[in-house]
Amino acid sequence: MLRIGNQVKKVRLHVIVAFFIGDGKSGDMLCGRFGGYTSVGRISRACDCPQDGCSNTSRECVFLLRKKMEETYQKSLSSDGDTAKQAKADLQKLSQHSMELATNLLSFGGDKYGIFSAQPVDLMHCFLEGIVKYAVCAFFKGIGPTKASGIDAAIDEMFGSGNLRSSEMQDFGIRIFFSKGISNLKQVTAGEWMGVVFCLVILAMSEEGKTLLEERFDNSEDDADDVDETRETFYVDDGIGSGNNENVDVVSTNDFIELLESFLAFYAWYKKDDFWSVTNPTYAKGRATMASNSLKNMMDMVKRVLPRNEGNGWDVQKFHEMFHLIHDMTRYGAPMNFDSGIGSYH
Repeated sequence: MLRIGNQVKKVRLHVIVAFFIGDGKSGDMLCGRFGGYTSVGRISRACDCPQDGCSNTSRECVFLLRKKMEETYQKSLSSDGDTAKQAKADLQKLSQHSMELATNLLSFGGDKYGIFSAQPVDLMHCFLEGIVKYAVCAFFKGIGPTKASGIDAAIDEMFGSGNLRSSEMQDFGIRIFFSKGISNLKQVTAGEWMGVVFCLVILAMSEEGKTLLEERFDNSEDDADDVDETRETFYVDDGIGSGNNENVDVVSTNDFIELLESFLAFYAWYKKDDFWSVTNPTYAKGRATMASNSLKNMMDMVKRVLPRNEGNGWDVQKFHEMFHLIHDMTRYGAPMNFDSGIGSYH
């Protein structure tokens, strides 16, 4: 029953689903995509991109259509053997379970993509606990206890003596105080990775700090046993995918810091409330293209500065789904509208 003023009416509600907020695993379950570690036919819920080459920033994604996917499933049930066999092969190629999705009962307001694009990219897991986490872990994996303690001490001297009140950093949404040092990565949560990045960038702005960071790339002071000890103490799974990432060939200190600066700029950008106006379609499309190109440039920098030469390299889901951010923004607005970090705070 619905009351409006002094009127009471019996109504039937038609609920429209805009999108679901969640991580990659929960999203895969909702849309029926099955995963794997190598040679996955489709790496993402939303598009048809295979795992092989999914880190290619020049590739144009073809987003899956709800109607076509439903038709393919129905064909897999056909009494005609050849038709059913071909349909099942098509689903297998797309890493799609041959099953009727529960989400088919939901209304997405006539959206042609349906559930497949109704799960926008989760920046907390893809970016903060994915790309950023990997970059920081890659840096500290090559450091022994002597160099790590030197970096921790320098950052504590800069920020730990009350020189900058925590309240002054709240607007940035990052934490800069780490009681056990920023190199103790086991204690870092999703919301704190950008604080580690910020501290490293500020440290690099001083001559002493830059010298400390550059020592990460030489072989003095810490022998192999020391480095292995530090990895045992500080190491955490980088959260990107399978593969041995112990020997990461970071190009140089300057390139690494430039990459971290781009992370900070991107983080500040996607935390905004407003972006481009959509009243002029041509203007909106141009701005979206510019944003997409900038994002791809940053991801190219990740590959260049932090190459992954073993396992699947950067051909992993978290890396590829970053390319879908602008597509999701044109549909759902600011990234904070679908940020899963909001739910993790409660």
